[in-house]
Amino acid sequence: MINPFIYGSPLEPESLIDRDKELKKLIDLTSGGHNVRLPAPRDYGKTSLLKKTLFEAEKQGFIPIYVDFYSVSNYYDVKERISISYK
Repeated sequence: MINPFIYGSPLEPESLIDRDKELKKLIDLTSGGHNVRLPAPRDYGKTSLLKKTLFEAEKQGFIPIYVDFYSVSNYYDVKERISISYK
């Protein structure tokens, strides 16, 4: 039998299931202008949940911007990632 679960890469927003409570909380917090931190071990779905949040927020009229800081090691990398994300 083939394993139906995807591991090692984020899911597409429409593939994420059973995270409605967390999704609503993230949208409520960001709508109020609050910073949010998602602590969890690797492969617990943080990126998938974040991308679903951005997808749903955009449907509500927000202009979401996703900036990936993975492997950033200095200030110049941070500037470059932010610049790329706004294009």
